Amino acid sequence: MARLKGNFDFTGKLGNISAYKIKGKGETVLRTKGGASKNKIKHHPAFINTRRNNAEFGGAAVAGKALRIAFNPVNHITGTSVGYINKFTRALANMDTVSEWGSRAVRFSQTRQFLEGFNLNKELAVSSIIRQPLDCKVLRSSGSASLLVPALVHGINLKIPPGYHMFRLVVMLTVISDVERIASADPKYLAVAAVNYPIAFISTQWFSAVENIPEQLFNLQLVNYTGLPVCQSMLLGIGVEFGLPLSTKLIETIPRGKAQR
Repeated sequence: MARLKGNFDFTGKLGNISAYKIKGKGETVLRTKGGASKNKIKHHPAFINTRRNNAEFGGAAVAGKALRIAFNPVNHITGTSVGYINKFTRALANMDTVSEWGSRAVRFSQTRQFLEGFNLNKELAVSSIIRQPLDCKVLRSSGSASLLVPALVHGINLKIPPGYHMFRLVVMLTVISDVERIASADPKYLAVAAVNYPIAFISTQWFSAVENIPEQLFNLQLVNYTGLPVCQSMLLGIGVEFGLPLSTKLIETIPRGKAQR
C-alpha cells in the first residue's frame, strides 16, 4: 500500500493502479491490481474457501451497515469506521457454530455482551472522554431505557482533547436485527426481521470544554412499543459531539472527530 503526498493527486484507476480516499482522512491510498481473475475466484474449485470467506465478509458488511444505521444520530462523527465496524461484525459471525462456513450469521441477539462498551469511533472512544462508569438500564419488556451520567468535572473524569471548544452528549435507544444468509435472496444476507421502531434520542445543550457538568439522567422510550422478536436487540448508546462556536448562539458541529487547532 502506498500513499500520495505533494501536489499530484487523483482518485480512480490509472493502468494497474487504483487510487482512493480514506473516509475521514485527506490522504490518497494507492493499490496495484493482482491475483486471480474475478471469474476464476467465482467458479474455480481451488477458490472455494475464498468464496466462503467473501460471502461472510459480505454478511459482515450488511450487519455493519445495520449497526451504523442503528446509531444514525452520531453517524457524522464516527470517523473512519466502516472497515473497523465490519471487522467487528465479521468477528461476531465467527461465533456462529451452527451454520456452515460460508453461511454464518451475525446474531446480535446471541452476542449482546460483546456490544457492551463497543466504540463506533476507534480513534476517539467515549471512554477516553468520560472517564467514569455510566449507570445504564435497558428494559426490553417496556421498550425503555435510562442512562445516568455522573457529574463531570473538567480535568478529573472529563477529559476533552486539546483543540475542542464545545461539546454535547447524544443518548440513543435503538433496535437492531440479526443478519442471516438467505440463499434465494439478493443480496444473500438480510436482516431476519424488519426494524419498525424509529431511533429514540436526546441531545443535550452545548457545554464549554472546560465547564463542569452536573449529574444528568436520560430516559428514553421507543414509540408505540409492542415488543420485539427474539432475533432483535435493543441497544443503548451515548456519543460525544464536538462543536465550533461561530457566534454566541450558533455552534457548528465538527464532523468525524476532527479537532480545530
